[in-house]
Amino acid sequence: MKLTLEKDQQAYAAGIYTPHSSSYAINNFGGLELKRFGMVLDAIDIKQQDIRR
Repeated sequence: MKLTLEKDQQAYAAGIYTPHSSSYAINNFGGLELKRFGMVLDAIDIKQQDIRR
């Protein structure tokens, strides 16, 4: 996913993120979509032991 930052916004640190619930909107057809502008991301804290491959 390509993210754009607002002017003077600090870059996100490397990691795994999920969109915050405020980043979703209902479109004209009743479908769920991500907001084009003003998307907020939340970092996900994944411990190394939780990753099983």
